[in-house]
Amino acid sequence: MPHVKSSEKSVFRKSSGSLLAVGVVLLTAAILFLGGVSVKYDEKGLDVRAGFAYGTDISWDEIENVALLDAFDPGRRLYGYAGWRVSGGDFNNDDYGDYGFYAYTGVPLYIDVTAGGRHTVFNQATKQETKALFDEISDRANGQK
Repeated sequence: MPHVKSSEKSVFRKSSGSLLAVGVVLLTAAILFLGGVSVKYDEKGLDVRAGFAYGTDISWDEIENVALLDAFDPGRRLYGYAGWRVSGGDFNNDDYGDYGFYAYTGVPLYIDVTAGGRHTVFNQATKQETKALFDEISDRANGQK
């Protein structure tokens, strides 16, 4: 086994520590600034996710109500994350109690789907995309597509 000098070990420790710090900074930036809200649907129902948070699946036949909200207070986050661009996870507010929230922070229009007595609130990257998705979900939930 080759002999490593003490000064070489010190350089290695400094460079590996720097790489770790850079990795932590990049991961933090990705969590805060990247990601988006994903809403997928098929004949069975909806799949709603935001960034790095877990999501929720909602069956069409479980949907009790679909509403479009232009003013909404998300309340406080219980679990998940709140980034500068997107927030997602379990939240709690005075109107809904505990509920799922998956939304872009700068878009003041939301879709509220109530299924099984639980609210799931989400939006898309723009008000226009949110409204179009609301129309599609409303039609499908009412059996029109």
